[in-house]
Amino acid sequence: MENSINNDFNSSAPTTTASIPRPSITIMPKRPASLNLSRPSSLLKKPAFGTKGLVKTSKVQHRPSWNVAQDVSMLPEIPFFHVHTQTTTTVPNEKPQTIADRIVSAVGEISAVGSFDNELAKAIIHTMKGDKISIQMFQKDDAVLVEIDRVNGDVISFHHTAKILLQAANSIPSSPTKSMEETKVVTPPATQGRIQILSHAMEKAQSLLRKDRIDAVILGMESLDFLTDGESSSREITIGASKAILCNGNEYQEVKDFLFGCIMDDFDEETDVDLLHEHENRLFHSLKIIGNALSTNNEVGKDSQFNLDMEEMKDLLDRLIGLMKQKSAGSIDHVHRTYQVARCVSYILDLSQEMKNVAFELGLAELASDFLEGGSSKHSMLAETSEAIILSLKKY
Repeated sequence: MENSINNDFNSSAPTTTASIPRPSITIMPKRPASLNLSRPSSLLKKPAFGTKGLVKTSKVQHRPSWNVAQDVSMLPEIPFFHVHTQTTTTVPNEKPQTIADRIVSAVGEISAVGSFDNELAKAIIHTMKGDKISIQMFQKDDAVLVEIDRVNGDVISFHHTAKILLQAANSIPSSPTKSMEETKVVTPPATQGRIQILSHAMEKAQSLLRKDRIDAVILGMESLDFLTDGESSSREITIGASKAILCNGNEYQEVKDFLFGCIMDDFDEETDVDLLHEHENRLFHSLKIIGNALSTNNEVGKDSQFNLDMEEMKDLLDRLIGLMKQKSAGSIDHVHRTYQVARCVSYILDLSQEMKNVAFELGLAELASDFLEGGSSKHSMLAETSEAIILSLKKY
């Protein structure tokens, strides 16, 4: 039997998911006591907590390895009624564990996070782009059938990831992944039109953050991510949006207060699981947006850097290091969140020597060293960022 990969990446098998209506509940972060913000914000409302209860936990452990059957005959058989996807490959003359090890290594290289069911030879992968992907092994004659299916997420990015994983299953080298930092797009000089676009976009985002609907708030945060990421927006818009998010006293102070509040807020881990999920979602987006803004501030040069409140930055650094220490979180997205936290920390360290002193006293060097462990299954972008943090503190 030939070793083959299905090259048709234009479609995937249809999937059926259950949709349960959820009431519109607003979670607005409270004002952090450690931040001395310039004026009250109408956005920083107290969270509307639901009924207290234990957070649901998965029976499947989140592991850095995938321990499957040693022999093909011990793998699950293909069900009689089974819809085959286009993204499959048959691997002959290989032990299932060898194939699983290669897939786990590829998952780490693309900075994805997985939960693994050893008995069913199945894995669920969450990528940095938010795609959820299922990987299943079956026995097919004397070979291993590896089937990859999109649970949810973008179709194009799914097929890109699926191709990498299928190549890994067959031990076929894939093209190099992108480096940790995205390449910034060089754009023409600023124009009055771009300034007007920025003003309109920031007003829209601020308006969305004021809404009572969860989907509207997330849309507003995604818009801010788009404005600050350096790839989707022009240079002038990226700088303007980043400055508005990091500096006090501008017309978009409410936006800044909201984002900082999402990070500084302590959320009760025993709160209803749906509310906790929304809190984590806002925290992740806030970390990404502020990380984008800090990156832009560090790139513009010392003569053009923003007028930041350094005491506020120290409070933020203290909180971020505290978030990095939360290693026991049950969410599979925890590692992705930790990467965004470490990314923000690395940019804050570049602001001044004082920031490095504070970070060293809080044990950041030892903490970052822990994220370099994990071998082939480690989160590559988190490992790169941790290494940069260690180098920044190396003289200590």
